[in-house]
Amino acid sequence: MAKEEILYNWLKYLSQIIQTHFISLGHPVDEKKLFQYEFSDTLWNNIRNYVINLSELPIWTNNELSNTVFGGKQNNQFWQTIFSTGSTPQGFKVLVTPLNLNQLQISRN
Repeated sequence: MAKEEILYNWLKYLSQIIQTHFISLGHPVDEKKLFQYEFSDTLWNNIRNYVINLSELPIWTNNELSNTVFGGKQNNQFWQTIFSTGSTPQGFKVLVTPLNLNQLQISRN
């Protein structure tokens, strides 16, 4: 999850979660100043759940995938495709379903 090209994508989704939270409350936000707004406990909880749930996806622990599909450095678009479709650009299925940001914000405990 900490590779630059992966981090770029999941932080982009985190930004969308934060924006959606503020918009759902009726607060307009400047996406360039997103981290300058005060975050509510609810938003912090959603962020925490998102990061935990994302980190627990089987994709990160499958050694076979890391040796074959993910071998070498991939670009941002490669990971965008995986997260949005569940498959690599070549069509190899790596996630059961594409990422659902709403589901990733729910506590699994």
